[in-house]
Amino acid sequence: MVANAIAIASRELAMGHTAEVAALARLDILYGTLPREITGSALRDAIAQYERRLAQDIRAGRFDADDERQRALLEYLQENVAVRLRISNPRSLSR
Repeated sequence: MVANAIAIASRELAMGHTAEVAALARLDILYGTLPREITGSALRDAIAQYERRLAQDIRAGRFDADDERQRALLEYLQENVAVRLRISNPRSLSR
């Protein structure tokens, strides 16, 4: 378990903030917001706010009626999961 935790931490360090920056860019696109370049805690806060909004919008069915928005949502979710798997369990992506 310790070796796995160290491997995950190493992959996170290697990626730096690229995964967070890419996630914010995808969320900006999903919500039609102009792309922003922010870093540090402001970046994490912006993503957290977006993810809360996204969860509310999904529950409210705001992506259900528009096929294009639904497709954009699915692309965001798929990429978000893939990025997290590349960090936490990269071997699962090769199956």
